[in-house]
Amino acid sequence: MPIVVVARDVDAGHVLTSEDLRAADLHGTDGLELVEAESADVLGRRVAIPLRAGTPLPRSALAGADEWPERGRAVVAVALPEATVPSALAAGSAVGVVITEAGSLSAPRDDEEGDEPTAAIPGVPVMATVHTVRRPVEQGAAETTVELGMARADAPLVAAAGSENVRLVLVHGHEQEEA
Repeated sequence: MPIVVVARDVDAGHVLTSEDLRAADLHGTDGLELVEAESADVLGRRVAIPLRAGTPLPRSALAGADEWPERGRAVVAVALPEATVPSALAAGSAVGVVITEAGSLSAPRDDEEGDEPTAAIPGVPVMATVHTVRRPVEQGAAETTVELGMARADAPLVAAAGSENVRLVLVHGHEQEEA
């Protein structure tokens, strides 16, 4: 059965265009919910997770324009000193976001459905998923921008911490708790 395959790397939240996709013949896909090549309903849809070029497109990776980030989740962009960003960090990586200074934890609360932030103590990580990594173009440039998906209750704390008070710890994906 011809299916849809991602033609180039796309970040979570990216709106799919015809340039992002190609058809491929793949056998043994019975029971998998992959997008079939003749399906035209994927153009203009957002992807909910980062996808690498060559990956078959599963229906579960698609989100509507109003469905990303999903309910109870948020995406926070953090500009970090390049020297503090793990070299293996990539879209899809599981990370612990560590706030290093107690004074940086005075972010305003914006709880949804009574969620409690997990970053109430300096050094206790907030689990997150990396959506995008934008490394400096110029050698020796100061900052890398990382977009992180996390629980909505944790987002104000991470966003208010400031780049000097945030560190990322790269963890194995199975160690991640609901990131």
